[in-house]
Amino acid sequence: MRLHWTYHGDPDHPPLLLLHGFLGCSADWLDLAEVLAPPHYCLMPDLPGHGESLVAQEYGTEATVAALMADLDELSITRTDLLGYSLGGRLALYLAFTDPDRVGRLVLESTTAGLDDEAERRARRIWDARWAAVLRTDGVAAFVDAWYRQPLFASLRRRPDLLEDLEARRRLNDAEGLARSLEGIGAGVFPSLWHRLQEMDIPVMLINGSLDDRYCALASRLESGLSHVRHVEVAEAGHNTHLENPRVFASAVREYLLGSVG
Repeated sequence: MRLHWTYHGDPDHPPLLLLHGFLGCSADWLDLAEVLAPPHYCLMPDLPGHGESLVAQEYGTEATVAALMADLDELSITRTDLLGYSLGGRLALYLAFTDPDRVGRLVLESTTAGLDDEAERRARRIWDARWAAVLRTDGVAAFVDAWYRQPLFASLRRRPDLLEDLEARRRLNDAEGLARSLEGIGAGVFPSLWHRLQEMDIPVMLINGSLDDRYCALASRLESGLSHVRHVEVAEAGHNTHLENPRVFASAVREYLLGSVG
């Protein structure tokens, strides 16, 4: 699996790997990278099925993380801080368990450790399959319009300018790539990691928008299972915290990454 990457900053600075969410791409992070580099060298891949990473191979979690680590090896990056949003947060958590020596600090935005109830997992696979069918039948534009009408993104409707720009960028994606992403690395097939949280010895920051009740509750559950953790709620923001309140988000992340461990 080959992924497309965007880079920002000085390669001699400490690396920071940023993983975007579903429907996103590496360019989602460029404004944040302006704030974080320096002192970091920001590495931003397009995840499978997104942006320019229209890979033909398996889209599974294990294969995706293996591709990320292989590309880091090619760049001679043996250790990096890691920030992931939503889908990217799940992959970041999986990567941290797969190769903990590779991760310095871990920042998880609007993230869960998966679904640990089998009935819920089956229901989510059916739900993802239906969304994949919408992509294949109706195309990306109709899918994006329907996707952002979900309650999870209600706070975006308070910012019509932001939502309009976001939807326009999301419509640039490939329908089949997104469908295969839902089927291969969606929440219904992602392995539950809740039972492994006590193994985590990496310092973790959890960051959520205060308007996102669902993921604030999930962050509290994550917090209770982790040893070295800090939880930050950003006011006047929902699920897309880094877009809805970028100044506060960037300040919190920068302070954490530059601060003492813990």
